[in-house]
Amino acid sequence: MVAATLVLTAVLAPPASAKTETVTRGNVTATLSYQQADFGFRNVRVRVVRDGAQLVNERGPGFRPCGGACDFWPLFAPVDMSSIFLRNLDEDPELEVLGEFYTGGANCCPASRIYDFDPARTAYRRIDRNWGTGAHRGARDIDGDGSAELESADARFRGLFGCNACTPQPVQIFKLRDGRLVDVTRRFPGLIERDLRGLIRLYRRARREPLAARGVFAAVTAERYLLGRGRVARRGLASALARGELRGVKGDGVAAGRAYVRRLLNFLRRAGYRR
Repeated sequence: MVAATLVLTAVLAPPASAKTETVTRGNVTATLSYQQADFGFRNVRVRVVRDGAQLVNERGPGFRPCGGACDFWPLFAPVDMSSIFLRNLDEDPELEVLGEFYTGGANCCPASRIYDFDPARTAYRRIDRNWGTGAHRGARDIDGDGSAELESADARFRGLFGCNACTPQPVQIFKLRDGRLVDVTRRFPGLIERDLRGLIRLYRRARREPLAARGVFAAVTAERYLLGRGRVARRGLASALARGELRGVKGDGVAAGRAYVRRLLNFLRRAGYRR
């Protein structure tokens, strides 16, 4: 009875008062405010003040299926950590405002919102990136040049060549340039190589499971192309095909055998892996 009362009290309790996260460096202050809702968070708002003038005051990103009316949650709000940062994300000395968000749920979807200062207009350009089902590891200076990259994974692979849960996604790295995010993954062969080694180990464990094998091998092939190893990629596909590891199971809904190879190679060309 006591436990039931506690649960009911928690459900019916009014939302907590608005919480504000603030970060300041130099002449820039960024603020993220929001309220706890019955499920997740609401009234998410971003403000940016520069040299005493408020240049940004707007609602945080929204997502479907609410026609954009559902708020992304501040990513780290559930664990009481800040979700807004001032980071150098490009090659100029200005700091960008980076907000990290999430839709909630078990599988989807992290998103980043970036405010990039444009001195010609004395205003901020807004760049939104919904990472979809791809893993998002946030911003870090991978190459040590003083500005951070955004590390994620290519969500376009999810469910195309295997089941949703058993299709790993190739690593992706983005850099902010001239107000947009540019894919610079090929600049980091060491990181790709490390990820590829893990995928190959995973494939060796999964190759007797037809649906899992095809999903993993799609990512293996993609990263081989990223490293400029097209011949190795094609030989690997031919060998896996000959060993019967690309076979299908009736009703699994994924291309198998030679059809799988054709579909994968065509997709990799369209997606920019094969040049």
